[in-house]
Amino acid sequence: MSYEQHPEITHRAVAASAADGAAVVAELRDRAEIADALYRFALGQDLKDKELFASAFTVDAELDFRPAAAKWGANPPVMTGRDAIVSTILAMVTGRVDTTHQVTNVRVRVEGDTAYMTALVEAQHLLTAAPQTRALLKNPYILELRRDGERWLIHRMRIENTWYTGDPTAIFG
Repeated sequence: MSYEQHPEITHRAVAASAADGAAVVAELRDRAEIADALYRFALGQDLKDKELFASAFTVDAELDFRPAAAKWGANPPVMTGRDAIVSTILAMVTGRVDTTHQVTNVRVRVEGDTAYMTALVEAQHLLTAAPQTRALLKNPYILELRRDGERWLIHRMRIENTWYTGDPTAIFG
């Protein structure tokens, strides 16, 4: 028996394959947008671009840098709200610190309109006026994101630290 003798089998297989293809494309688009939220966070800081940086967060976002800062004895508050996060971090670095962030090892799990991501971020901080004062951090990031139309936004971010070298005053002053 051939497929030509049963066209409904071929039609169902093609329809199922097309539906599977559309689901794969949607998942890949979501994964790219989820990773892009973290890239906007990193590059927004590095460029001191307020709009780009803010575009990474939900209005009620939360950023917890305490686990990383605890490595060198600092205890910054949890930052709550997109505006507070953006203004606090950009005020800390603009005109004072040159930063570069490299994002690797991105892992994503999507559950409906919520996503969970882990990534490894290497963050270099150099004092603009004294570039010999620097701190290099290797930080695991743990994030929860929310779908906002076609985009994904960071809702919660926790930054831990595996190791650091240098002078933490390059970060906090």
